[in-house]
Amino acid sequence: MNIFVIPSWYPTEDEPHTGIFIKEQAIALATCNPLNKVGISTWGSHVRTLLLEKKNIHLWGKKILNGLALKSHTTNHADNCREYFTPSFTWSRSFLKGNISKIIESNEAHYDRFASEFGKPDIIHAHTAYPGGYVAMKLGKKHGIPYVITEQMSPFPLKTFDIEGSLHPLILVPYQRSQKNIAVSRALYQTMAAKGVPNLTLINNLTDEEFFQPATPGKRIGQFHFAFIGRMEEQKGVKYLIEAAALLKESGASFTLTMGGEGSELDDYKEKAEELGLTDHINWLGTLSREGVKATLQACDAFVLPSIHENHPLVLLEALAVGKPVIATRCGGSEEIVAPEVGMVVDKANTQQLFEAMRKFSQRSVVFEVNEIRQYFLTHFSKQVITQQLEALYKEVIDGFSAP
Repeated sequence: MNIFVIPSWYPTEDEPHTGIFIKEQAIALATCNPLNKVGISTWGSHVRTLLLEKKNIHLWGKKILNGLALKSHTTNHADNCREYFTPSFTWSRSFLKGNISKIIESNEAHYDRFASEFGKPDIIHAHTAYPGGYVAMKLGKKHGIPYVITEQMSPFPLKTFDIEGSLHPLILVPYQRSQKNIAVSRALYQTMAAKGVPNLTLINNLTDEEFFQPATPGKRIGQFHFAFIGRMEEQKGVKYLIEAAALLKESGASFTLTMGGEGSELDDYKEKAEELGLTDHINWLGTLSREGVKATLQACDAFVLPSIHENHPLVLLEALAVGKPVIATRCGGSEEIVAPEVGMVVDKANTQQLFEAMRKFSQRSVVFEVNEIRQYFLTHFSKQVITQQLEALYKEVIDGFSAP
């Protein structure tokens, strides 16, 4: 079938991890089934040059000049998978609707190019209701084809789409007109249902198991090595991890903690760690490449994600794919990923519980097997498993669709 993908977030040189799960899913749809033809429509949603923020209005002149210099291009990920890029500036919706008309125009051009190269799409798959779902709604109506939306918002809905407890029409209408709305976790499914989103189904995210593989096994001795990778923001619960690490130090445990990522709270977290005497225990890595993420996960004994809210965090899948046990929090989607055979789950924002879990790990009083963790991942979140679920959904939607 011909699948046209419209992501609201997508990896860029500036932000290589943003929306990487969308890119990997689209490519997997093509590589797992050579009969599929997949087009990915991008316009630079996270290219910093194309983002005109009110708080940085003094940079607009330079950004506009640099943005106008960007050229449209096509990237071939496989013979049956092409990524189309046409630059479009983005700014606040309060002014000229955030340039949504230009964004739609860019996607329309990509649609036409895909149709000329592979044939008319059978279905449009948007990721997140706005702008991706909104654009899909416009293209679907114009060309008489069905569309589905995978929702990734965390928390749901974001404040900008919440009107006194009700969903903003910019996301509600695309949901109402789509043939299926896909939640990536049971928790998100329930939240969306409570907000009145119709036609819901559940399909998890995937990650690339060919890239994320266990390292050559070796006997672990000496210090226990924990790792965290994520944005240094309040949502990720990093302050509780630092506090738990301080308690672990006081308990006399022998451990190190590697911290990967950047964010607005990074300096505060470093200062807090220093105040708690953790200088010799924490290694701050900053922004990591995809290779860096893999290497960090392969090198650790266990991965910790102490988030306050999550839908279906990719980094947990990556950790499981390389065979590492995890400690996560009950914060939405994380606890759905972590079964007892692959890790432990504690309450969010609970320093004591996090410390106790880390102490058990550091004492090696809980033991997990690399191969069992890897197999658990492959059974539930591999490319083959998730793409088959998506293809079955697409077929159901296409077979039941009649253009108005």
